[in-house]
Amino acid sequence: MYDSLPSDWKVTRLRDVAKIGAGDPAPQGKHYFEEGTYPFVRTQDVGRAKRSRNFCDTKDKVNDMAVRENRLRLWPEGTILIPKSGASTLLNNRVRLSKPAYVSSHLATVVPHDKVSGLFLYYKLCQLDARRLLRNPGYPSLSLSDLKSVRVSVPSPDNQISIARTLNRVDQSIERTEDVIAQTGQLRDALLHKLLTRGIPGHHTEWKEISGIGTVPTIWQDVLIGDIAEIITGTTPSRANSEYYGGPFPWVKPSDLKGYYVRKSDESLTSKGAFFAKYVPKDSVLVSCIGTIGKIAIAKRPLFFNQQINACKPNDRVLPSFLYWSLFYKAAYMQSIASQTAVPILNKREFSKIRIGLPTLTEQTQISKVLSSIIDYIEKMEICLTGAKRLRDSLLQELLTGH
Repeated sequence: MYDSLPSDWKVTRLRDVAKIGAGDPAPQGKHYFEEGTYPFVRTQDVGRAKRSRNFCDTKDKVNDMAVRENRLRLWPEGTILIPKSGASTLLNNRVRLSKPAYVSSHLATVVPHDKVSGLFLYYKLCQLDARRLLRNPGYPSLSLSDLKSVRVSVPSPDNQISIARTLNRVDQSIERTEDVIAQTGQLRDALLHKLLTRGIPGHHTEWKEISGIGTVPTIWQDVLIGDIAEIITGTTPSRANSEYYGGPFPWVKPSDLKGYYVRKSDESLTSKGAFFAKYVPKDSVLVSCIGTIGKIAIAKRPLFFNQQINACKPNDRVLPSFLYWSLFYKAAYMQSIASQTAVPILNKREFSKIRIGLPTLTEQTQISKVLSSIIDYIEKMEICLTGAKRLRDSLLQELLTGH
């Protein structure tokens, strides 16, 4: 692979362009973290950070006593951190940059030399396939000597800087988009609470208390989900019969409930399989009630679904969109009333007794339009985010290999 590199690229060992080491054992004792002011980075901090956020976030901070008594070393900003033990972070190729911080001994530290761009080397190590370097399959670990011997290809200093800047701009764009999506989601949640308890602003002056709901406009009805929708629990055709699966009929599981609408499914049924499955028409509202409680989506087309889902066929008293938002608002409540077993379950009987405040169809339409406009914006931003991440992956491959 190195034979086709451009003429200004050279292949070297990681030890020749950076100082490789490891952090220090974590101080033992809560008193070392009381009123701490200095970040202490652990393996989970590297694993927790989002991919686009190149610098890891830390939760723990140590104090002067911890630094002094444990002889902790302060690592400079731009130190590249790579987990050297622990399967999940290693196998997910987690690599992060650090602000000035103290570092756990479970992390390898890579401090770039002056002759190489630290940001370029960081992106280069993001492509490191840690699986090739792991020892001890029972407890995967990364040897520092193996890490030092990793071969890396580097271009001229000017080219390193140019490549790193390009990739960093894409990462900053991804980060901004993620922030916009998060902030818009917070706006949605705030509006959801106001609209589903106070109604459209300026429309109401009189209020009443409803147990399990709170204060709502006086003219709103107090209803149970079972009053405004037919509830159907799904089924799973026998897995033992291969003739039931792989046909033209969508068969939805909780993992398919990913957005406002469910348009497609990972699995499908044949006509034989569909005979043993439960069906709902378009505009039914699907809610996961076993395992992961409270994932919700509206059926964009007629479909079949499994036993982990309760489907609601709205009657003429409620709009599908308003029922969706009412159940979305009740997600945390659904989780709280589910059976607290190894696999949480919200049974059909308890699900049907969930109470909501029901406005007129006209106000339902108005409320749904406001909330759906926010969902449309979030979905557009998520499409942009997906595109930016694909661009990042493409640029990583293209720019960091010289092709």
